[in-house]
Amino acid sequence: MKKCFCVICFMVCMSLIFTGCSNKTVNLAKDLDATIKNFVTSVSSLDWPEDGSIETLSNLNKTYDGNSNVSAEDTPLDTAIDTSEIYTWLEILHSKINIMLSKRADLLLYINEIHGGNANLTEADQLSLKVYMNILKDNSNYLSSYKGMLKNQINEATNLYNNKSNINAINAYIIKAVETLQVRSAKIDTSILAMNSIIDIIGSNLINNYFNYNKHDIKALTLKNR
Repeated sequence: MKKCFCVICFMVCMSLIFTGCSNKTVNLAKDLDATIKNFVTSVSSLDWPEDGSIETLSNLNKTYDGNSNVSAEDTPLDTAIDTSEIYTWLEILHSKINIMLSKRADLLLYINEIHGGNANLTEADQLSLKVYMNILKDNSNYLSSYKGMLKNQINEATNLYNNKSNINAINAYIIKAVETLQVRSAKIDTSILAMNSIIDIIGSNLINNYFNYNKHDIKALTLKNR
C-alpha cells in the first residue's frame, strides 16, 4: 500500500512538472506569435513617398542651368543633390521586406510546432528565444514610433521646392530621407537575422522533424551593404 502511494505521488509530481513546462512553452509560443504579428504590422504601416514627389525633387539636379526653379537669392551647393539615393534605398528596403515576409511564413510553421508539443526546448533555448524576440520588439517599437518620418521629410523638401526657396534646406531633407531609409533597412536586416536564429533553435529541437521545411534564400541581405 505504501509503495503504491509513493508511485502515485511520483506520478502526480511528474504530471505537475510536465504541465508547468508545457504551460511555459505554450506561453512562449503565444509571445512569439504576438511578437511576429506586431512586427509585421509595424512594417506594414510604414509610410512611403507620394507618387511623383521624388520625380519633382529630381529636377533639382538640373538647377542652375539658366532656368532655375529656385530663388535667385540661393547659392548653389558645392555638392550636387542626387535623389537617386532615395530610389536606391527604396528598392533595397522593399526587397528586404519581401524576404522578411517569407521568413515570417517559415517562422509561423515552427511556432505551430511548439503549440503542438513537438519541440523540446531547454531553459537555455527558451532564454535565447526571448532575447531574439526582444530584438523584434525593439525594432517594432522603433518602426511604429517613426512610421511617418519619411513622408514628412519628402513633403517638406517638396514644399520648399514648389515655393522656389532654400535649396540648402531641401538638400538637408533629402539627406535625412536617405538616412531614414538606411535605418529602416538595418532594422529589417536585424529582424530577419533574429527570425533565422529563432527558426534554427526551434528546428534543432523538434521531437519529430516530419516536415521538410524549405528555408528561404536570404542572399539579398548582402544588397549593397552601405
